[in-house]
This record gives sequence, C-alpha cells and structure tokens, in this order.
Amino acid sequence: MLRYGFIAAGNIIRSMHRGAEMNEDYNPAEIGIYDINEEVRKDYAARGYKTFDSMKELIDNSEMLVLGVTPKVVGFIIDELAENYRPDQVMLTVVTGVEQPWYQEHLGKDCKVVICMPNMSSQVGEGAFAVSRSEACTDEDVDKVTNIIVKTSRTNDEGAFGDGKIFIFPVETVITVSSGKNEL
Repeated sequence: MLRYGFIAAGNIIRSMHRGAEMNEDYNPAEIGIYDINEEVRKDYAARGYKTFDSMKELIDNSEMLVLGVTPKVVGFIIDELAENYRPDQVMLTVVTGVEQPWYQEHLGKDCKVVICMPNMSSQVGEGAFAVSRSEACTDEDVDKVTNIIVKTSRTNDEGAFGDGKIFIFPVETVITVSSGKNEL
C-alpha cells in the first residue's frame, strides 16, 4: 500500500512534488499518481512515482489521498471518488472554494477531509499553508497531513528560514516548516 495517492497532478501538486524532490529523504516510490493526462503520468513514472490509469486503482492502493483537481473538475469526479473512497482514508484537498459540508454531502458525514490552501512558492522551498479539518479527523490524521506538507515544502533535511508556516483553522496550531516544530 502506498502512503499517498494524488488525484490529479496540476500546477499546485507539481509544485509540491518539485519542492519535495529537493529533499534527500523524499521517496517518490511511496507516492501514487492518477491524472487523466497520459503524458503527465509518464513524466511522473520516469521520476520514480507509481502511476495509475484509473482513480479507483489509485484509491484502492493508497493509505491517504491528496485531491488536486480544479474547482471546475471536482464536481465531475466526485461520484467516482465517492464510490471508491474508504471511510478510514484521510483526504487532503487543495481544491479552492469547496468547503467541508460539500465533501460531507458527497463522501459521507464521517469523511476525513483536510482542506489545505498552499501557495505556489512551495516549489522553491518557501510557502505558507492554511489547513482546515473536518470533525471526523483526529489529531493523528492532521499529523499525517502536516507531515506531507512539511515533506513537500521543506528546503532541505534541516529546513531553512523562509520555508513558511502551517496554519490550522481555527488557529490552534502553527508549525514552522523549516524546523517542523509546533510553535503554539
């Protein structure tokens, strides 16, 4: 089973991966990618990621999901996602403008969804992230999500000034990306 499965690999997701690839301990073999574009899948496969030809296959083989489609596309894929989503799966989503009640309506009241709004500077090792979690998410679930954010945003193994912070709403935690430390 893969640690993370990414549904779509557009600009924000590509930025997260490019930032992560700067770290020595980042292992693309732990990451699954599904994108409708075959060329995108080939590019990721050439860089060591496990790619899938269907969303179902990716979901079935991933512990945690990362949803990276555009707001226009999310409505078109939600039924397929809902058919295959497992209630124990945590899903990090970077889809803008879609709130927790919408995910609960489509994936179930107890879905474990964490909404994250990264900025594109994560690609160059500098970023800030706003995170909101559904009621069903445990602290452990949020730790899994913040772990992937830190991994994909930290400049190097130790981190560096300017790597940014993670803001979990309501603001209950601030994590400095460079150190991975909880600041509150």
